[in-house]
Amino acid sequence: MKKLFTNSVFTIVLLLGCSTMGIAQKTLSTGNKAFPVASITTGVAAPTVTGVAASSILVTTATLNGTVNANGASSVVSFEYGTTTGYGSTATASQSPVSGSTVTSVSGNITGLTANTTYHFRVKAVNAGGTSYSSDLTFQTLTPGTWTGNGNSSQWADANNWAGGSVPTSSTNVTIPSSGITYLPMIFQTDKAECNNLTVADGDLEILSYPSGTGSLIVHGTASGNVWSDVYLPSN
Repeated sequence: MKKLFTNSVFTIVLLLGCSTMGIAQKTLSTGNKAFPVASITTGVAAPTVTGVAASSILVTTATLNGTVNANGASSVVSFEYGTTTGYGSTATASQSPVSGSTVTSVSGNITGLTANTTYHFRVKAVNAGGTSYSSDLTFQTLTPGTWTGNGNSSQWADANNWAGGSVPTSSTNVTIPSSGITYLPMIFQTDKAECNNLTVADGDLEILSYPSGTGSLIVHGTASGNVWSDVYLPSN
């Protein structure tokens, strides 16, 4: 009787449509003979990534954003950032690793930045199919005397409303931005405010005056922009 298998090595390659297949050899036993047979794994696509503008930008901190489609394979996501397109620093995305085949929003909080500095960043995602990068994006950190309104109020004397977390003093250069703020600053009737230079962009700065008192602002340097004085008189 003729033997079905010999010591020859067989390589089996299966072509399934247009799929990309990976071939890895195994050894199967048949009686007292053994031969290698291919195992098949479906090809994996690299992640698809997009950068999204940075947010929550302050003096030394910011939040980097992006989107990632893992294309069906678990993907490790991070942000590369620095003062040049050489980057140099890395932060892991809070949502990493990302999986599935839908677009997922990702973000990463970074600290230790330098005030009034332009930074570059991009999104990086890695899975079994390869590594993908977003295009380069930039943002600029704030100076300590920039009004943010993050204290959810309009009061000048609220430290949470200022980049850097402190109320301006006589040596602080103050900037009231033209956009990106919900609450415009007001100097309440009990406030005694001061700063060095004052720049009010397209927004407004209001000084309130009531019968019970009037707010004040001393500018030790130069001033530009709109400053309003609101006077409230008794109803009788």
